[in-house]
Amino acid sequence: MSRPKLLLLVFACASPLIALDPHQPVSQLYHTVWTARDGLTGEVHALAQTVDGFLWVGTRDGLFRFDGVSFERYQPEIGSLSARDVVTLFAVPSGGLWIGYFSGGATFLNAGRATNYAEESGFPIGMVRAFAVELDGTVWAATLSGLARFDGRRWQWIRRDWDFPDLGPSTVAADESGTIWTCGAVEGTFFLSRGQRRFQRARSGKCFGQLPTFAAGPDGRVFSWTPFDSLLTQVGTVPKKAAAMSAVSSGGTIRFDRDGAAWMATHGDGIMRIAFPGRFQGGRISKKDPLVETYSGKDGLSDGAVFCLLEDREGNVWVGTAAGLDRFRNRNLWWTELQSGGFGATLVEADHGDVWAFLEHPPGINLRDRKPLAGLPDWVVRGKREPDGTIWMWGGMGRLRIAERESLWRWKAGQLVKVPLPYPTPVEAIATDSTGSLWVSIRGYGVFHQEHGEWKLMEILKGRSNITAYTATADEKGRVWLGYPELKTVALWDNGRVQTFSAATGLTIGAVDPLSLDGPILWAGGELGLAYFRDGRFQTLESADPSGFGGASAIMPVRGDGLWLNRPSGILHIPQPELDLALRDTRHAINAESFDLVSDLPELPLLGPMASAVRDSAGILWFATPRGVARIDPARIRRNPLAPPVAIRSVLANGKPYPVSQDAVLPPLTRNLRIGYAALSLSIPERVRARYKLEGSDKDWQDAGNLRDAFYTNLGPRKYTFRVIACNNDGVWNETGASWSFEIEPAFYQTAWFHGLYLLAGATMIWLVYRFRLRQMTARVNLRYTERLAERTRIARELHDTLLQSFHGLLFRFQAADNLLPARPGEAKQTLESALDDAAQAITEARDAVHELRSSTVVTNDLAAALTALGEELAAHHTPSSSSQDSATFLVEVEGTPQELHPILRDEVYRIAGEGLRNAFCHARARRIEVEIRYDERELRVRIRDDGSGINPSVLGHEGLAGHWGLPGMRERAERIGGKMDLWSELGAGTEVELRIPASVAYQAHAGRSFRLFRKKMGSSS
Repeated sequence: MSRPKLLLLVFACASPLIALDPHQPVSQLYHTVWTARDGLTGEVHALAQTVDGFLWVGTRDGLFRFDGVSFERYQPEIGSLSARDVVTLFAVPSGGLWIGYFSGGATFLNAGRATNYAEESGFPIGMVRAFAVELDGTVWAATLSGLARFDGRRWQWIRRDWDFPDLGPSTVAADESGTIWTCGAVEGTFFLSRGQRRFQRARSGKCFGQLPTFAAGPDGRVFSWTPFDSLLTQVGTVPKKAAAMSAVSSGGTIRFDRDGAAWMATHGDGIMRIAFPGRFQGGRISKKDPLVETYSGKDGLSDGAVFCLLEDREGNVWVGTAAGLDRFRNRNLWWTELQSGGFGATLVEADHGDVWAFLEHPPGINLRDRKPLAGLPDWVVRGKREPDGTIWMWGGMGRLRIAERESLWRWKAGQLVKVPLPYPTPVEAIATDSTGSLWVSIRGYGVFHQEHGEWKLMEILKGRSNITAYTATADEKGRVWLGYPELKTVALWDNGRVQTFSAATGLTIGAVDPLSLDGPILWAGGELGLAYFRDGRFQTLESADPSGFGGASAIMPVRGDGLWLNRPSGILHIPQPELDLALRDTRHAINAESFDLVSDLPELPLLGPMASAVRDSAGILWFATPRGVARIDPARIRRNPLAPPVAIRSVLANGKPYPVSQDAVLPPLTRNLRIGYAALSLSIPERVRARYKLEGSDKDWQDAGNLRDAFYTNLGPRKYTFRVIACNNDGVWNETGASWSFEIEPAFYQTAWFHGLYLLAGATMIWLVYRFRLRQMTARVNLRYTERLAERTRIARELHDTLLQSFHGLLFRFQAADNLLPARPGEAKQTLESALDDAAQAITEARDAVHELRSSTVVTNDLAAALTALGEELAAHHTPSSSSQDSATFLVEVEGTPQELHPILRDEVYRIAGEGLRNAFCHARARRIEVEIRYDERELRVRIRDDGSGINPSVLGHEGLAGHWGLPGMRERAERIGGKMDLWSELGAGTEVELRIPASVAYQAHAGRSFRLFRKKMGSSS
């Protein structure tokens, strides 16, 4: 984990404090240190950053890869490193990394594959000191034994045949023109022009000192630097367009950064820097030289012995020492220590661009020249500037005497005037209205207004006039705004009329502290957020950051630059475009930029009732901290325009690592998958945000925040692609990101053939269950039919044995009585004979009924024959009304193979069809009547059609005439046997009746092919 060093600034008297130099002193840069406690072990001898964004750290204990968050001891996916004592690293612009060892030999690492080179490959023996690469990709290596050149296949020693001395050079470098530079401690500096095979000695001659390295400055001068002797020597020049030299990226001990400043490593005194090397003409560097800055172990560097320097793609300078790794990056603010302790300072904008700081321990100072404020009371700890230039100063509780607490001082145009207060209690807020009248809020006594030199207590809050307002401001209309944090209320005094605002009127930010005017808009800060007053109501701003905008102690509107807030966590800036969008759309969540301990501040800002932030006439923003003051120039904020490279770092599936340089096939039943990725912005990695999505599993992007791992469990067998994108600390997104594809193989029971067998087995099981269920239901239906048949037979037998026998006995007795009567005709005899005839008719009808009850068990089961006989009988007894017409044509058609029907069901079908035929013959006056019987595999269907007069719609709608039960009875019978009856009819167009019964119900021996379970319940017979 990084540990920022909170460094103090030492200002030279010749440089005014208020001037912001583009070259920040080293002590002002944000400094972070990593050591063995962070997982980095061994002396850091080499640094490089590859094109994928990773920072590589070479130590005597191995090779480490750093993503800005954690160090990883690197092991190649293919091959291995030939040694652990890494002393040289060089990142190839086209991709890949050259690694040199203290014990000799080299390794080229590319896409996870390591290729080693040793003496048998032509590589010189001994420690590797530097690498360089020509424009055509040719690699050069400086070793203890000599200079070597790699043509892509083998290494070639460069010796006298190239006009180069046999002794080993201390370094080698290539500039952008293609010239190769090398030097030795004794032989001096040599260069090889592009396309030549003869080295030339530089005009400056020898490189003095031990093991020098060199680099080209922004003006084209090539400097040689000897760390042991602190000797900087100009050894040549290169074209300005080719000033950059590759030696710096191989861990050289001299480095020119992108701002032109020269960084130099020493072997005991830390680092030296010359901000303007053009003013330095070379020679031995003295730490006392005013052009030279030093930064050593006593200033916070991890160690005084520095081995290598590197500037990364984002402009951060990295320093490798004997004890660890240091990073320096620019801050967006300058911080000045004003006092060693206390409660901070109150800041007030003064005349002529001055900024005054009233300290807890007097005297106050002018921050422009760091001089004490002369001619002002030495007890002032609070101050405020009004728009007309008036500065109010007053004291507070604590060390002040009672007489001093009663005083308020006004400063204007160099004149200091004392203004007595009505009570000897500290003032909490001051405002001046448009008439120039003074308003003060005195702790414990309330708000007072001075008129004609007299103080008047203002009843702002009815019945609570002694409540203290802790903030006050007057707008351009002369209205006075007062904030009451204890009541979470803001009051507006408008020429005698008072209006209060609280949560009921949109002020939902809790206890209100600062109030700030920006033209017609009033800004109010509270413990829960930030609100603005416009059009008679407060509206709260929404933040995209969960921490929100609450707790601000100061609000500074800056025209064209949005809002600046002083908050407990740091300084917050709401850019103008975000603010404009939020003012148009109250639902917009604002993305603000933060300046805090992570990015810029050495300590948290000052909070409390003091004026903790001001903006001077030059546009510089000043913020008080407990021990000093920080300043920011909004026009010169450094922002990171580079989208971070994104890389897949590692993959673990069920605890087993897999290579990320190629797609992978994971084994069946991969339950736990961990994918590590890196978003490689090294400036402020804590602010980097990532999103990832697993195509094949995730529907949307997952917001990972600053996490660097994605976890998945119980993924099914299929192909997947993992994608990750990221943004840097300033919200610049790399939308392309990185991806890795893999496939999880199926287990045997997850294969297609197994699924097919599974479905087949399931279908077979369903079919067997269906057949079993069908047989159960059929048996149940047959049982019910059998029970109904037995019941009918019992009734017929009882009627025959009881009622019919009784009727027969009664008839015999009537007959005997009739025989006893005289043979002559008479009235009694006639009556008796009539009764006998009626009794005989009743017996005949009862016998027919008993016959019908019993006939189902003895007559044929041919439904067609029964309906044919019924139709012929009806045709014989019912003819059209006109005698000239023939009888109605009657026809029965049978489709399919006739099936055996249960006798009870056949009787019910017969009665339904019979009722339909009777209606057709008796009422329809039809000339053609058809009966269609269809034996289908799925159902039994009986259809009766006629071309008669049809049924009146009113009768059809009410299911028959009142008191007649033909149609309702037909439907009831159909439902009772598990069927469905439909009827269609129109006046003059005939009638059609259709009865449908499922085959599983209708047929006694059904062998259907449907897999539909039969679940329809049969109705009980009545």
